[in-house]
This record gives sequence, C-alpha cells and structure tokens, in this order.
Amino acid sequence: MRLATFAPIALASLGLSLSLSVTTGCGGAVGDEDIQDSSDEAAVERAQVKSCNEATPEGDETVTEARARCLTTAASDFLAKYDATATAAGLTKLTATYKIRVDGGSCFKEEKSGWTQNYDLKGSNDVERLRLQMKYAAEFLMRFHEDAAGYPNRYFEQVALCPRDSIKADMLLQGRTLYVGMTMGWWNVSSIQVRDAFELRALWSAGEHLKQEFPQVIPYWRLLDPIGAPRRALRKLIGEGARVVKERLAATKAKSEVEVRADVREMVATVVSPTLNESATSKASLRDAALKKIETLSKEQLVDLATRWASFVEDRENLEGMTEAVLATHEATASKSYKVDIEQRGLVAVGNFHDIDVKVSALLPRGKQFSRYVTIERVEHDIKVRQYALVAVYTIDNVSVNLAIGADRGLETAGFEHAFARIVE
Repeated sequence: MRLATFAPIALASLGLSLSLSVTTGCGGAVGDEDIQDSSDEAAVERAQVKSCNEATPEGDETVTEARARCLTTAASDFLAKYDATATAAGLTKLTATYKIRVDGGSCFKEEKSGWTQNYDLKGSNDVERLRLQMKYAAEFLMRFHEDAAGYPNRYFEQVALCPRDSIKADMLLQGRTLYVGMTMGWWNVSSIQVRDAFELRALWSAGEHLKQEFPQVIPYWRLLDPIGAPRRALRKLIGEGARVVKERLAATKAKSEVEVRADVREMVATVVSPTLNESATSKASLRDAALKKIETLSKEQLVDLATRWASFVEDRENLEGMTEAVLATHEATASKSYKVDIEQRGLVAVGNFHDIDVKVSALLPRGKQFSRYVTIERVEHDIKVRQYALVAVYTIDNVSVNLAIGADRGLETAGFEHAFARIVE
C-alpha cells in the first residue's frame, strides 16, 4: 500500500464549511441548517473514491484505464464548484471554459518502466491521490480565470494529469493541453506526489511548461504571461479608463440634446489622444476634426456614437488587444537612432556592436490592430569608442525587449475612432 502523504488542504479550496453552532454577541446562534456539514463533502469524496476504485474495465480496458476514465468523468464536479463564483464575478463558468482529465493509456499504464518504476493506478490510494490533485487543479484554474479577468486563454483549454517521467517535466504545454507531471512512487511504497494550486501557479509563472518546446520564449515569459504582473497591471490601468468612459456615456439616452452634446464633447476633449491623425494620409488631428463634427450631429447620432463607443471599450477582446499592443515589440516599439563613432589603433582591433530587438509582437497577434494607438517613445544612443593598444577589443550590446509604455487613452481613442467612423459615414 502506498503511504498517504496528504498536503495541507485549504478549506476555501475544498469549499468546506464547518458544522458548528456559532453564538452571536446577542446570545443568538446560527443553526446547523444554515451551515453545510463537512461530513457531506467527505461522504461525496468517499463515494467517488469507492466508485473509481471499483470501476469495471470496458472492452479491452485495463484497470488503470478504467480508473482514469472514472476520474476524468468526476473532474467536472471540481470545476462546477467554482461556477457560481465565476458567474458572480461576471466571468464564464469554469465548466464551460476548462476541462481536467486523467490520461489513461498514454500516461498512466500498467506496463512497468524498467525493473522498478510503474505508472499504473492499481495502488490502494492512487485514486484518492489523483482526486486530490484534480481538486488543486480546479483551484489553480479558477485563480487563473480570475486573474485573466475572463479573457480567453490562448494557451490551453484543458489540464491533463500524467506521470512526470512520461512527459519529462513538472509541467508541459503541448497543443491545447497543459500537462501536470506527477511523481509516482517506487514499488508502491510512496504515494503519488500532489502539487497544490500555489505550486502549479509557481510552475506556470516560471515558464516551466515552455522548457521543452519553447525555450526561446522563457526569457520574455514575464511579459507574455496572461496572468503575470505586467499584464494584470495593464488590464487594470486600461480597464479603469474604459470604465470611466462607459459610465459617463451610459446615460445619454435620458438626457437632452444639449446635455448629450456637451458630454460627448467633453469626453472627446478629455480622453481622445491629441497626437493621433485623422487618417493615415492626413496630418489633421482626429480629436480636432471630431470636435468640429460633433457640433453638427443630431441627438440620435450623438446617442448612437456614445452607445457604440461605450460598447467598444467594455469589450474584453478589445481591452486585451490594447494590452497586447502595449507589450508588443516592432508594432509598438521605441524608435531608436544610434550615432556610432569608433576609432581604433593597434596591431589587432576587434569591434562588435549588437542591436538585439526581441520581437515579442509575433506572440501577441491581437495587439497589431491597436498598435497605432500606443504612444511611441524615441530613444537615442550616442556611442563613441576610442581604443589605443596593442590589442583592442570592444563590444556593445543594446538589448531591447520592446515594452513601449503608452497605454494612456489608447483604448478610449480606439473606441471613439471605431464609433465615429460609423456615425459620420
């Protein structure tokens, strides 16, 4: 029998509440009918473990494959526990967004590896350990869903549990599947290793899942990570500006034409970028042209403009596109100019000047349509080298991971241009 080495389980992650009578300050008590008995949860757990341990192989299935199938079927229960939380936060249900599976056949199988290692699920506590891992995987996915603010996950759509030795990694991204590597016991002596939600998040944040197939991306993963600090900070910054626009424009239908015109004029003057040209072929300011045109619009046109504008800025895909545009490289990069003046004397002179510009934008395709709304910074470098020696060597590296910071008013301006173009046509 494998030893059960259970990791500490947070009550929040299990959705448990203690069955206690709590006395209030006024002498009242919260009755047992108001608090779910944790024994109900334990009963469900025991029933699921028993059911999967007793799963009958179908066709040519092995016991391992039957148990893996049973566990995969039960995985939706763990995701479903977070559906109400996701809905309350305005997000899609977790069950409609992700799946968790135990991969029987390719991963867990009854053929031994060498003389000692086995990857089967025939041990007495294998089902129990994998069930616990699925709970943590569901918690990891809910935290991921919340931190991504409900934006579509472009990297994976399901989490699969697999022996670590089979995938040669603690975490591996392959296709649309994120594999979690689990360390198996030797000779059924040790239990299967379980990673909690925080450990899974740490592996993801470190780019562990990229090491095998996308090692070149790892140095820039901090910028690309959809739930990393830079992306979350930008979403908050850009989303706050969009929220203000939406709230200011929401009540236009109930206002008079004079009030609507004044509100739209004020919003244009305040949040539309003054540096954006009216078109690619015109040097006229979009904001100045719009302020003049607004004076000629009817109330119906002004309301239509406000409605379209508000709808654009609150669209999650547009907000994410603007976020990616700020993070992108050559589409929204600093315009660099170099002045290089080098003089070398001596028997041997070696020079080396590198300008390495990491093209992150190739991995952020949605940012392209928003790149023109990003403020571009101009960076100038004066490089002067003077060397006088028998052997002279110099090297200069200008490594630029393009993070052109210019999110201010970008989404608001994009939304206005989108709406304005459809009103004035």
